[in-house]
Amino acid sequence: HIDPKQQHELLEEEGADDPKKDTPTAFVEKWRAQMNSMSQYERARQIALWMLLWGEAGNLRYTPELLCFIFKVAEDYAKSPAAQQRVEPAPEGEYLCNIVCPLYNFLRDEGYEIVNGKFLKRERDHAKTIGYDDVNELFWTPEGLRLIKFDDKSLLMDVAPHERWARMKDVNWVKSFRKTYKERRTMWHFMTNFSRIWVMHITVYWYYIIYVANFIYDPFFEMHDVQSTVGKTNGTIPDLPNQDAKRYTLMAAGSALAPLVCLVGTLAEMTFVPANKHTQRALWLRVLLFIIILGVEIAPSFWVWPIGDDPNFDLSKVNYDAVYQSKAPTKLKTPDASAVSKWKAAYAVAIVQFIYSVLLTMFLSLMPPTLMFKPRKKNRNSRGLINRTFAGNFPPLKIAARSISLGLWGAIFLCKYIESYFFLALSFKDPFRWLYQFKLEPEKCTEKFLNSYLCANQNYITLAFMLLLDLVLFFLDTYLWYVIWNTVFSVARSFYLGVSIWTPWRNVFSRLPKRIYAKIL
Repeated sequence: HIDPKQQHELLEEEGADDPKKDTPTAFVEKWRAQMNSMSQYERARQIALWMLLWGEAGNLRYTPELLCFIFKVAEDYAKSPAAQQRVEPAPEGEYLCNIVCPLYNFLRDEGYEIVNGKFLKRERDHAKTIGYDDVNELFWTPEGLRLIKFDDKSLLMDVAPHERWARMKDVNWVKSFRKTYKERRTMWHFMTNFSRIWVMHITVYWYYIIYVANFIYDPFFEMHDVQSTVGKTNGTIPDLPNQDAKRYTLMAAGSALAPLVCLVGTLAEMTFVPANKHTQRALWLRVLLFIIILGVEIAPSFWVWPIGDDPNFDLSKVNYDAVYQSKAPTKLKTPDASAVSKWKAAYAVAIVQFIYSVLLTMFLSLMPPTLMFKPRKKNRNSRGLINRTFAGNFPPLKIAARSISLGLWGAIFLCKYIESYFFLALSFKDPFRWLYQFKLEPEKCTEKFLNSYLCANQNYITLAFMLLLDLVLFFLDTYLWYVIWNTVFSVARSFYLGVSIWTPWRNVFSRLPKRIYAKIL
C-alpha cells in the first residue's frame, strides 16, 4: 500500500526525461494515485459508465483499446460543466447511432459486401482487410490518435476534450483506420518468426561438418587419423603441416549463414508490415547492418585461404586429386620468412574471425530480431515504450522460475550439441568423404537430354540430399531432448509440489467437481 500523500506527490512530479517515470510500473502507480484521490461516488460512476458503454458495444467488445478510448471521451464529457449543467436527458439511442453503428458498419463493410440485396463475404485476402487488431492498434500511440479525422481532414484530437463526445458522430472512420500488419499466408513466416531457431541449428551444424570434414582443406588428413597407418613409421605420426588457418576461416565463413538467415527474415518481414517511413527505416537499417556483418564474416576468408597452407613444408609435390597422400611432405630447413610471417598473420586472423563468428552466432540466437540494433528508448511514441507495452510485454519470471527455465533449455541444448556431434556429424564423415572425393569420367557417363552433366555429378547430388537429411535429423534431435528433459523437469516439479505422478488421471477428473465445490462454493 502506498500513502495517498506520496501518490499525489508522484502525480505532481515533473521530469519526463527520467526513464523510471515512463514505464508500465510508473503508469500503474499514477493510476493508483488517481483512484485514491477519487471519492466512492466517482469510482462507482466510472464503473457504471464503463458497463453502460460495454453493454451496448456489440462487436466492438473485440476491440478493448477502442472501448477504452470511447470511455475516456465519455468521461471527459461527463466531467465537463456542459454535462453537469445539462437538464434534459440525452436522446435515446445516441450512443448506438452516433458511435457504435458507424464503427460496426465500418468493420462489417471490411468483410462483407451487398450483392442483390444480401450481404456476402468479400473475396478479399486477410492481408487487405482491416480487422480488430488493426483497429486496436490505432489507439496504442498518440500518433495513432492523431489519425482520427473528419471529412474536412481536421483532427478529433484538436477538438477540446469535453467537446469530442459530440463530435464522434462526424468522424470518418474509413480515412482514420489503416492496415497495421498484413496477415499473408506464406512460408516466409518460417524465416521471419523463427530466424533464431534457424541460426542456432544451421550455423552449429556447419561448424560440426567443417570441423570433421578435414579432407576439404587438409590433403594429409589421413595421416592425422590415429587409427590409420598411411605415411606412418611404427605407428608414429610424422611432422605434418598445420592447416588450422584454413579450418578456422572456413568454419567462420560458414557462420555467415547466421546474418544471411536474419537478412532473409528481415526482407520477408517487409512484406508483412506497412510501408511507412518508421517501419521501413528500421527494417532497412537492419538490412544494411546485416549486409555489413555478412561482409565482415566472409571477407577475411578471401585473404586467409590462399595463404593458409603451412609454408614450413614443401607442398609443391602434393597431388590434390588423389584420394589421400601416401607420403608426408618434406619440412623446409630455411622457409621463406615473409611467407611464414604472412601465414602466422593469416592464422591469427582466422582465429579472431572464428571467435567473432561464435560470438555473433550466440548474439543472433539469443537476441529477438525486433530488439536488434535498436536503442531501448523510453519515449511514449510508437517506436518506444508503447510498442513494448502492448506487443512485447511478457510477465517477468521470479528467480526460481527463471533458473528452472534456464536450466531446462541449457540441459536441452548441451545434451543436443554433444550427442549431435558424435552421432550425426562425426558419423557422417566417411560418407561425406567418399562422395566428395568420388570422380567419374564424363565420357563414361552420358545421358540423352543432359549429356554427362547429371550423371557425372550424381555424387554431389547424393551428397546434397544426405546433408539435407542429416540437417533435418539435427533439428529433430532438439525435439527429442526437449521431450526427455521436459519430462524430467515435470516429474521433479510434481514431486516438489507434493503431487504424485502415479495418481490416475481418471481419479483427478472425477474428484474435480467436489474440489471446486469445497474450495470455491
